[in-house]
Amino acid sequence: MLLKYLTSLCALSATAFANDPFTSLGELLDNVPTLSQYNKYFKNSSVYQKFSGAQNVTVFAFSDSAVQAASNSYKASLLQNKDIIRSLIEYSCVQGVHHSSTFAAVGLFLQTYQADTYWGNVTGGQVLEVISKNGNASVFHADRMSANVVISDIPFNGGLVHIVDQILEIPHNATLSAANLNVASIPALDKAGVMAQYQAQADITIFALSNLAFQSLGPMDATQLNQMLQSYILPKAITFNYAFLAQGLTLKSINGTPITLKMDADGTLYVNNAIVEIQDIITNNGAMFVIDR
Repeated sequence: MLLKYLTSLCALSATAFANDPFTSLGELLDNVPTLSQYNKYFKNSSVYQKFSGAQNVTVFAFSDSAVQAASNSYKASLLQNKDIIRSLIEYSCVQGVHHSSTFAAVGLFLQTYQADTYWGNVTGGQVLEVISKNGNASVFHADRMSANVVISDIPFNGGLVHIVDQILEIPHNATLSAANLNVASIPALDKAGVMAQYQAQADITIFALSNLAFQSLGPMDATQLNQMLQSYILPKAITFNYAFLAQGLTLKSINGTPITLKMDADGTLYVNNAIVEIQDIITNNGAMFVIDR
């Protein structure tokens, strides 16, 4: 089995596995040298029994080089905590079998097995996004960070493994994501005490004002900020770019304000008359977009 893998790896393709797949995810991980660290964390986690013989699953497994890079960054501490490791493994495992041939320039949002409410509040499990451009696939995770798929479509009886060059991070809450993306409006609202109630809700979409748009509002007290924020949150509706239709899709915010999502001919996304500056930020309880007004 190891010789089979090495031969295929030298050809830089997983197609040689197609007619002779590994019998299980556990066997695959035991025989792919570049996944030795993922295999170690996988076996030492409490989800080993759940996934070792898994069926109908796609795994975005981080490579040994991804672990090495993480050991020299803030992610090193994540790999010392068994609960975090378990959650990272769950987030790397996606429901259903998804071949790279299904990845396209339009994002594909896949539901993972990470559904622990400690990390978030998304019905059915947290998601990740896969995009492929010019034959190169990327996986978007927390704060719009992206990992490259370096080897795709390694089959086992029950699913597929795609090897990625980064550890996929579980999405953060809107305040931390906005701060990491240098979007000041959401941290400012949190500091004013108006974000906590919404970050505790499940399945919401937040339209965050850009820094310039937020600054243009001028001084507002907490009550005014809360009323404003309610106009920019969709309750019980996680929307990503696929909800932006040419003919427009109108939904209602928490306070009943109509919000129309639309995409024009050149692909620009609009929220009412506002242009989307950053799209599809996956948060721990839904999605966030940054808009210019």
